[in-house]
Amino acid sequence: MALAATLAAFPACSAVDSLHDVGPAVIEISAARAGDASVDTGGGTLCSPASVAAPVTVTFENHTTATSIDLTWVDPQCHESLYTTIPPQMGYRQATYAGHVWRLRDQASQALLREVAVDASATTVVYP
Repeated sequence: MALAATLAAFPACSAVDSLHDVGPAVIEISAARAGDASVDTGGGTLCSPASVAAPVTVTFENHTTATSIDLTWVDPQCHESLYTTIPPQMGYRQATYAGHVWRLRDQASQALLREVAVDASATTVVYP
């Protein structure tokens, strides 16, 4: 299924795309395994569920002093879509759904830094 068709299957969720200075935060991580081990998950093991859950807004914060982080959403087929690059000491708010998977990658090397399945009560994800 093409990414556009996959995204069309989810109800509209207003985007909150703003970079801001980082502040105190909480890390929320839950686990759900990818159903198809043959999919190249870029070093990650999680995929977003195909079903729609509760909408939630999550803030991703980059607490490093020198590393820019690429924030990617992982669709139900385990394909990544780049949403933004978060500069050091900045944060980014994103509207999403509970259970959806996001990956944080080092912008320069594309190494996987963190993989998060958003919890319904999640508010902030911090790296490192």
